Amino acid sequence: MIDSSSIIHVCRGLPNTAHNNCFAYLTGLAQGRQLVFPSQVIGELKRYAPSKKTGQIHPPLKWVLSIEQVATSNPDYVTVKEVLSKVADVLDHEKPASVDEADPYVLARGLELERDGRKVRVLTEETHNRPNKMALATAAGVLGLAAVTLMAFLKAQGFAY
Repeated sequence: MIDSSSIIHVCRGLPNTAHNNCFAYLTGLAQGRQLVFPSQVIGELKRYAPSKKTGQIHPPLKWVLSIEQVATSNPDYVTVKEVLSKVADVLDHEKPASVDEADPYVLARGLELERDGRKVRVLTEETHNRPNKMALATAAGVLGLAAVTLMAFLKAQGFAY
């Protein structure tokens, strides 16, 4: 499972010369059904998509749209409700209620995949709790899911950039 924060981190945490290689590597994982995200991740990226400098589509959004057909994997809403009953503070209460945040959907789909016997890791850069906002990594841990940052994941996979 990959969260919006880790997709964005490809362009913030890696040298410019590594962006295309990283997206190509992640595409291979998605094509092999080893990397998925719920449709709410696309929605989050669309809200922050246009580059203010160039007017072009932000590279993270461009990437998710290019693999949307193979990587989108949505949870059952019953599982989302289960997640929110256990880690309600994973939602950012400062955001308008009309904003459909991806975090509970990422966690719900991760739980479903794990229950189906898959090994699940939640890739996220959200590691710091704030008052009234539980970090995605913390919420994953509460639910028994492993969470890791993109850079740690790439290093463990042997990805050289």
